[in-house]
Amino acid sequence: MVFFREFCSPIKNQRRGYAIQRYHKYLHYLEEQHIADKKLLEQQEGLGDRGDSDRRQIHDKWLAWSSLAVNIIMMIAKIVASYLSHSLSIISALVDSVMDILNGAAVYLCIRVIQKTNPYEYPVGRKRLEPVSILIVSVIMVMTNLMVILETVMSVLNKTSFCSRIIVVFQVDPHVTVVVASVMCTGTLAKFVLLLFCWKYDSPNSRLLALDQRNDIMTNIVALGAAYIGEKWWLYADPLGGSLVCLYIVMSYIKSAQTQIPLLIGKGAKPEFISRLAKIAIDHDPRIKSVETLTVYHLGANYLVELHVILSANMLLQEAHDISESLQLKLEKLPYVERAFVHCDYSNEKLEHLTRFR
Repeated sequence: MVFFREFCSPIKNQRRGYAIQRYHKYLHYLEEQHIADKKLLEQQEGLGDRGDSDRRQIHDKWLAWSSLAVNIIMMIAKIVASYLSHSLSIISALVDSVMDILNGAAVYLCIRVIQKTNPYEYPVGRKRLEPVSILIVSVIMVMTNLMVILETVMSVLNKTSFCSRIIVVFQVDPHVTVVVASVMCTGTLAKFVLLLFCWKYDSPNSRLLALDQRNDIMTNIVALGAAYIGEKWWLYADPLGGSLVCLYIVMSYIKSAQTQIPLLIGKGAKPEFISRLAKIAIDHDPRIKSVETLTVYHLGANYLVELHVILSANMLLQEAHDISESLQLKLEKLPYVERAFVHCDYSNEKLEHLTRFR
């Protein structure tokens, strides 16, 4: 027993050392986030309440229009490439381009509806349409690509006869000509440029468009490579490449849908994010004694913040109002906060709500 303890002691000390290192890294990360939040609030002082949000919507609208235009051009070009190549992989990429048009149209329609919101009909806006539109597009993309995978498998079982009801029936015999290669390479380059812009303007809609561009880049490369291998060496590489293209798209959009569902049902924020907001509240005014409760949860892509602060019981109503209102406006200037509610109290001995869950 003594030998066992002596043997395990260095292992326990090593694990304890790793835990201490992780703890210090976590503290360093929080400190960096606090500094970033402070700089962000200083930059937001000169902007209006919706200045940053309006700019993001303008960027999203421009990206949606650009993506839609490129997708329409690429769809027409891929129709020609599919006819010339007789390649199942390129046909799969064509189906992806058709669905991309629906994707871009849905994003543009969502942005337009949000901008045209009537504040009397929707007092808190319609920003939750963003995750809803992403979820709908993801479901449509998954179902469509599963159908293409089924058609590809059937074409192999039917001795390479493609029997889709949508696309003209022909024998699978891929031919990669200069025109076909030029179409696929040009489309890949255009999608890469759009991907860079989507990464630059980070928002829920631009992230959806970035996923679209990334998928197109991957599908174009795989489709062209599979068609070339199918022509030169192994015929079944072409339908296999088409299945891989569709399977990759299915997995990408399933993952995208999984990330949006918690945003719609009100998932809570991570502890480190709550700590950042608590730091902002404590540093806001020296007359704030403490933070009683801080509840942060998703209201669509951004967060809703419910904050209860403790003030002096003898403080004037005007002072308490000025402190709470200025803190509320400061929190709502953060780009990841949709709305904030600040409640003032003089003690933390009473329940704020009758029931927590209903």
